[in-house]
Amino acid sequence: MEQNIVFENLNVQSGNDGSGVPTDMLSLNSTVRIVYRNPATFFGVHVTSTPFQLSYYQLAIASGQVSLSVLQILN
Repeated sequence: MEQNIVFENLNVQSGNDGSGVPTDMLSLNSTVRIVYRNPATFFGVHVTSTPFQLSYYQLAIASGQVSLSVLQILN
């Protein structure tokens, strides 16, 4: 099994919001690639995506769905 992750873009910014409150922002764009060879003829591989949650210590600061937009099956 081959696995890798590529971070295309990682930005950390800080400043003040409209009301003057100090604010930090993190923006991340990445790709996860997993290559898996299954020689079995009767079994398949099921791929699912669970909700993504970004936390700072115990405080959940963002959540959403992970896109499985590109799924390539090689025979």
